[in-house]
Amino acid sequence: MLHTKFSKVVLPIVVSFVLLFGASAFADLTIPVLAVSPSSQAIGFQGGTLHFAILNTGSGTLNWNVTVPKESTDWIQVDKNSGTGPQSIKVTVMQYADNTDNTRTATLTIEAPGAFSSPRTVTITQYGLLTPVLTVDNATVLVPSGGASEQTLSVSDTGYAAFDWSAEVTEGGNWLKATTMTDETSGVQYIQYSVDPTNVTSTRYGTITISASNVHDADGNPINATIIGTPLKVSVIQSGSNYSLVVDTDKFSLSNKAQSDSFKVSFKTDSPIAMYPWTAQVSAGNEWLSIPSGSGPYIGAMTLTFHVTANSGSSSRVGSIVVSCSGAADSPITITVTQAGTSNNTVIGANPGISTVDVPVSQTVDLAINSTNMHGDKPVYQWFLVEMITSDGTTSPVYVLTSLGLFDVSTILNHLADYTFSFDPSGITSIGSWRMSDLGLHVGDTFIYAYAYQRGGGDIIVDNITTINVTE
Repeated sequence: MLHTKFSKVVLPIVVSFVLLFGASAFADLTIPVLAVSPSSQAIGFQGGTLHFAILNTGSGTLNWNVTVPKESTDWIQVDKNSGTGPQSIKVTVMQYADNTDNTRTATLTIEAPGAFSSPRTVTITQYGLLTPVLTVDNATVLVPSGGASEQTLSVSDTGYAAFDWSAEVTEGGNWLKATTMTDETSGVQYIQYSVDPTNVTSTRYGTITISASNVHDADGNPINATIIGTPLKVSVIQSGSNYSLVVDTDKFSLSNKAQSDSFKVSFKTDSPIAMYPWTAQVSAGNEWLSIPSGSGPYIGAMTLTFHVTANSGSSSRVGSIVVSCSGAADSPITITVTQAGTSNNTVIGANPGISTVDVPVSQTVDLAINSTNMHGDKPVYQWFLVEMITSDGTTSPVYVLTSLGLFDVSTILNHLADYTFSFDPSGITSIGSWRMSDLGLHVGDTFIYAYAYQRGGGDIIVDNITTINVTE
């Protein structure tokens, strides 16, 4: 299902960009802000293990302590009573000896001296024998910027009878993956999840939603009972990176001769020793663009040399090198290498992001489109968008270019998956050598084309946009 409506896309196409930024109200203050997640949890009469997270949504140092009320210490214990910074707290709940449908509740108090929003509370409710309760051992997962692979969550009915359950990622699907697994020995089902390394400095949030239904006994016979705790949402909180990948130059324009050039890779960080591993891989133009020292991995800041062979063709050509550092903000970075041909035509549109150029109406240029994306997504569908503005201000519809021709987006919104474009796997697709007059454009007109794709969660992203202003 396509979620974004292209009918909302107006010139400039820039307004269709999906910007993925996080923000904190206290980002510029050195004052800690106390938060807990989740603030309440339920568990059945059998007891077991729960977790909640203590978070600092501000800045500065957060020192905290946890207090279990005296009247509840005989059935609730925590593994940490004090600490510093974001941490996960393990809560052990004893079996409920009263075999009825009664409940008991304990309110834990979390205090952080000198922090905003202190104190906070976490409520634990334990149900009696006759109540089925959906329980997960960790309702808030804290993940470092480098990601996590094949971690597990235990899901169970800690109360009465049994039920069926399922899990799905409902937020963060482009970086968070979760699968229901079955233990080969015990036959017990559990959730296995993985988190990709982040490439931003802000914290990002994902959600795994667990839903339970069909209460039954050991023989599968249905039982009329209400399940407590469904749906249950597991929060996945990934820390932003505290270091950023930097290159000194991300665009090279070279003559048609064989030659070598270089760029410097470094890191923006407060760490006194920035010994982060990274790689550099030729992603387009492998037949003429190479890195003599290989793809790596390399460690820390250094200058990397690349080589291009002579270009004997009349047209210019475009290659790219992708520099990646797992867990670093602003990673990966694509370096575009444009090499002139014997005709020395200017190449337009090969670079990622937004670009605006002036092109004389009779000048021949080599048009290209970049189909890489800055979010690390694996596109489900991809489109080539085209739009024009004439010198009198008349705006054309937004068109989708396909092998069958141009189609007005507004007329095919319900069938966009049938109007995709086949881009070059290298990430840079040549459109050919053109004069603006060959495209029916005149002085004062504007020609815009863009790369768009649908990500796994259904959102449509317009990433790389080229605007050509036609001049004398």
